[in-house]
Amino acid sequence: MHLSELVSLPLAERLEAMEAVWASPDRTAANQAVPAWHESLVLQRLEAVRDGSDTVTEIAESFARIGERIASAERKPPAQE
Repeated sequence: MHLSELVSLPLAERLEAMEAVWASPDRTAANQAVPAWHESLVLQRLEAVRDGSDTVTEIAESFARIGERIASAERKPPAQE
């Protein structure tokens, strides 16, 4: 199925398709090795949170910040070339 076909489906079917896509990594993740660099990075970030040198932001707050940045960028006039 092509993306154009997917977006033309009724809402209930699109939501069902989205749920299937989001669930698919769960089925395949067990067969995939985590790259060493990624594991190392995650462990470094967890340690930074534990030792207080970094913080965690709730997802809702992160989305709000992103929304504010987008809205702010949309209000700015385009740069003159």
